Amino acid sequence: MANINKLSVRNALTYKPLISKSTWILLAFCFMTLMGYLIFGVTWQDSESVITINFDLLFNNNFTQSFGNLKFSNIFTYAILSLAFMLLIQITFLKNYFDKRLTL
Repeated sequence: MANINKLSVRNALTYKPLISKSTWILLAFCFMTLMGYLIFGVTWQDSESVITINFDLLFNNNFTQSFGNLKFSNIFTYAILSLAFMLLIQITFLKNYFDKRLTL
């Protein structure tokens, strides 16, 4: 009976992320390189090689213009920022707690 308990505890949970850290770093590097190229490397001229997309339908309509005059008070902005900060801290602590609890 003791051998069965040892086997079941040892192989209970093994956390392995779907996307490794090196892949996340590679994706972030590719994204930053693309953004840098778009900001600094492309000259925006009237040329056939540059594709122009008309975004007027997305940004110039009644729905988006109704939110254009929306103003938030400083108290509301500080409350949302502190809520996001506290949520980030809580997620970090909970992740550490469950990581320690689930590693046997």
